[in-house]
Amino acid sequence: MKAPRLILSAFVAFGLASCGTPQGGGAPGPRPASAQQAERQQSKQILAELQQKNMLVKGDRVNDYVDEITARINAVRPNNASRLRTYIIKDASANAFTSGAGYVFIHAGLLATMENEAQLAMVLAHEIAHEDLGHVSAGMAQRQNVAIGQMLAGIGGALLGVPGELTNLVAGVGGQAYYADFSRDQERAADDLGMKYLVKAGYDGVAGAKSFQVMRRMYGDSSSFLSTHPGTTDRQRALEAEARQLGGAQGRVAADEYLKKTNQVRKQAIKVYQQNNRSAELQQARSNLRGGR
Repeated sequence: MKAPRLILSAFVAFGLASCGTPQGGGAPGPRPASAQQAERQQSKQILAELQQKNMLVKGDRVNDYVDEITARINAVRPNNASRLRTYIIKDASANAFTSGAGYVFIHAGLLATMENEAQLAMVLAHEIAHEDLGHVSAGMAQRQNVAIGQMLAGIGGALLGVPGELTNLVAGVGGQAYYADFSRDQERAADDLGMKYLVKAGYDGVAGAKSFQVMRRMYGDSSSFLSTHPGTTDRQRALEAEARQLGGAQGRVAADEYLKKTNQVRKQAIKVYQQNNRSAELQQARSNLRGGR
């Protein structure tokens, strides 16, 4: 199958979180108040639209668990950073994005296909790093004339089965025309800071970096969405080396806990994969399902 534009494989942000001029090297800094206000406004609009379309996964167990993971990362961020809020979208793609102001949206398919807590935390840490480095607000300035509704055009496809089940959005969140990439320098900076967050939060950074390996298994190394960006193999190796350098090769992995607490979402995702002949994702999710029993 053709690989979607994946956050983990390329760590592409949603169009709203795209970037123009690269900002930030490897250290986060305070953003202008006007930028923070704009991020809050757009994030609230996205959340409202997702809620209106019944596109968010409900249920305290999985949401509380994701909140716990997020809290670990939030605790090691700068004191002036936006408070993190995470939401799970009823979509079977392995994806995630940030719209700024601390809002992080995770596709249910990412929960279904990641193998442990460290891998999911790696995705979250990277997305959060993009915000803290100012990459989100830079992209907003570039795309200020694009309507929120247009960017969310891909959300709200026909629900499969009864309301509340996962949706099958072939193109992922947002139309392809509204995706935009981070620059190579921004990706590297977010990789670096994201790994620092991950290790400081007590996670095994080597295990977290293997999230790229999961993506390669499903989509191949070509899932690095543009040829101008480093492939998943190279980035995994670089992140694993950084993790060892930081002394983060023996931290929290929590595979058993992760697989059990995300198993219900995984079962729903498997239905979508079966109905749409998404064999690689199906195989990965089924493998995780056995581990979560």
